[in-house]
Amino acid sequence: MKSPERIEITKYINGTKMVFTTKDEEEVLAEKVKRHIFSNINRETGEFKDKQIRIDLNEFLKALIEQSKKYDYTYPIYEGLLAVEDDDTFARWICNNLEGLWS
Repeated sequence: MKSPERIEITKYINGTKMVFTTKDEEEVLAEKVKRHIFSNINRETGEFKDKQIRIDLNEFLKALIEQSKKYDYTYPIYEGLLAVEDDDTFARWICNNLEGLWS
């Protein structure tokens, strides 16, 4: 039997840097997604190197807006995020709130 994958995560809690290792499947997946998104930001221009990432995230937000209109009415937040043009700002907001967006 294969043991669960582990990943090291760094979080800042009340200004304190916390580093921990997790094997929780959802936390591992979320961290991998975040790393993929951040690794595709060109630090000189602040734009995605792979434009498909922005397209995919926009499509995800559009689907979230559609579902939110049916169930929880938080869609104005997602519409505002969809309107953010700066890729770096957009990526940071997505990554900082990823777990809340897919729960």
